Amino acid sequence: MALKFTVFSIIFLASAVVSFFVAYISWKKRNIKSAIDFTLFMLSAGVWSLFVVFETAAVTEVGKLIWAKLEYLGAVTAPVFFFMFVIKYTDKENFIGKTFRTSLFILPALSLLLAFTNEWHHLIWSSFSPIHATTNIMEYHHGSWFWIGYVGYNYILLFSASILLLSFIKHNKKPFRTQAWILIAACFCPWTASIIYLFELNIIPGLDITPLSMILSGILLAYALFYSRIFELIPVARDILFDILPDAILVVDGKNRIIDLNEAASEIFEVSKTEVLGGTIHSKNENVMALFGAAIAPEYVDEYNLDHKDGRKAFHIVKKPIKEGSDIRIIILKDISDQLVWQNEVMEGEEKYANMYEMFRLLADNTDDFLWIKDLENKYIFCNKTMADRLLCAKDTEEPIGKTDMFFAERERAKHPEDKNWHTFGELCANTDTLVLQEKKQMQFDEYGNIRGQFLYLDVHKTPIRNEFGKIIGVAGTGRDVTQTKKIEEEKNKALEALIINEKNLKRINDEKDKFFSIIAHDLRSPFNTFIGFTQLMSEEIENFSIQEIQRIADNMKKSATNLYALLENLLQWSQLQRGLNGFEPEITSLANIIEECLPSIIEAASKKNIRILQDFTVQPKINADKNMIQSVIRNLASNAIKFTPKDGRVLISTQKAGPNLVEIEVKDTGIGMSPDMVDKLFKLHENTNRLGTEGEPSTGLGLILCKEFVEKHGGQIRVASKIGRGTSFFVTLPVQ
Repeated sequence: MALKFTVFSIIFLASAVVSFFVAYISWKKRNIKSAIDFTLFMLSAGVWSLFVVFETAAVTEVGKLIWAKLEYLGAVTAPVFFFMFVIKYTDKENFIGKTFRTSLFILPALSLLLAFTNEWHHLIWSSFSPIHATTNIMEYHHGSWFWIGYVGYNYILLFSASILLLSFIKHNKKPFRTQAWILIAACFCPWTASIIYLFELNIIPGLDITPLSMILSGILLAYALFYSRIFELIPVARDILFDILPDAILVVDGKNRIIDLNEAASEIFEVSKTEVLGGTIHSKNENVMALFGAAIAPEYVDEYNLDHKDGRKAFHIVKKPIKEGSDIRIIILKDISDQLVWQNEVMEGEEKYANMYEMFRLLADNTDDFLWIKDLENKYIFCNKTMADRLLCAKDTEEPIGKTDMFFAERERAKHPEDKNWHTFGELCANTDTLVLQEKKQMQFDEYGNIRGQFLYLDVHKTPIRNEFGKIIGVAGTGRDVTQTKKIEEEKNKALEALIINEKNLKRINDEKDKFFSIIAHDLRSPFNTFIGFTQLMSEEIENFSIQEIQRIADNMKKSATNLYALLENLLQWSQLQRGLNGFEPEITSLANIIEECLPSIIEAASKKNIRILQDFTVQPKINADKNMIQSVIRNLASNAIKFTPKDGRVLISTQKAGPNLVEIEVKDTGIGMSPDMVDKLFKLHENTNRLGTEGEPSTGLGLILCKEFVEKHGGQIRVASKIGRGTSFFVTLPVQ
């Protein structure tokens, strides 16, 4: 299909790249609500723009129509995905069911079908204008379904999405309102471009800039994604969460301006929500201002006391960035006044503390997971029963206290010094504890080893423990036995490897089948045709031939029959070998005897071209071989040597020692030789190595493939050395007895 890329093609390509880039960024946030629908919307827009690249570059009406049809893959789905994104973003999905969401794709699917079958009904495109010589643009005149089922439906979706966003703006506060306006601007970009195209307001006739407008939508949405943090806070979730929590919550930016606060915060700071949003808190109450100062200060505040109208209050102030690297912080002021009273009561009642510990111990000891706590020296200060019994092999849960993993590992090894792998679990644990203390964060590890001769694989999670002042005092860990899960994964991988091997074997079988059919279709038919031709000639003209002519025809028929027999013999042997019907029956025998039994037929074939067969059996070892297979190898190699050697040439069959317990058979000729490319293709079933001998003898290459399989069945190797015009040598290496 001829293409002529123009400046329009480049612009649309840029549009597609931007759409795909924004989709990629959104996909990385796919764990956030509505991000997947946004990703699908941008992918559809990118697909639309990408196919427009080729539609603007096509130089024929047929070519442009093909790409125009493919454009509909993105054109009909983009509005649906945008509508679904807006529904989820504004938290309206509870009002529609899965059936409704599925039904949204019915009309787009029908539009797509009509586009691909337009030649039968012209409901999408009724006619086309000639391609403009300068712009390479073709104008499309549209049918009835285009206006009703495609344009009308898309406008309904875009209009509905806009209404939802406008309603959202009306009922939500300033930070989220900005996000929604950005979305509406992005929504109206393709809408405006579509109107320009449909009402022929474009300065370039026929150019549909609707997909081009996607680049502007992509930029706006990318801005929202990176700077307005469109997915970092779900608006409706904020309404529900902020106002029901009893703790006071503030959201402030890097300049300590109030972005949001809940009812509890409004009450504590004695302000209304509307008067402080976008600004800061100002109050004549010094206690309130002092509390606000403590809240926005960067320092850690574990307890802050305040004289409040309801009495003396104590607050625990938590400050966290909404996202790592973000300057927006969420500040939670937890009223711990009652908690402090409760703590004092707990400290005064040791029995209550003991009961709590017993409950915790009961819970920990009745779980199948491994639970433990260590100090900074990797010594246990707590472990549950599962840990003590299965991993440490301790007497009880008290024995590990003050001891390390290696204490128990070495104790178990000492019981079985004869088995180094009796107990190998323990060494890795100390290293991961140190790593958690260095990184000062929660981490996951795969730990494994033998416990009393039984392999164990754990999914381990460890986290540093801090005291009330934030100082790290130890490491807490949990482990889950995933040994069976890992075994299942290994079995799955093995099954996959077996599937790959079967696929390769299937390909090899198909190659063999193709080669077999090729030989039957071409190489086997040719000698048959020759033979039939000679018989027909004798049948119809024999009374007109002399004795000499009849003799010549008979010789040719014999030659054709001989070639046909050799080919059939190779085909039969190869077919039997592939099906496992060619029995392999090795026996101890002399290599020289095997070769000598082949010589009469080889010498007879060579005499017809006056080729001398030379022999040099330097070594005459005994080998454990299938006599018929080895003779077939020698006959095939000698036959090839005679076939590609001119008259009066020479063929040498020799044996020599090739290494310890190895003998090498060489068949060397003074023939026409082979190029390096032809040598590389030998012994490969899918390669075509057919060529005629020096007197037109046929060749299929099947004999060499048969030789290779026979030699390898004996544990040997076959190789070749050749140069054009300087002959060829085949070397067969076999093990000796």
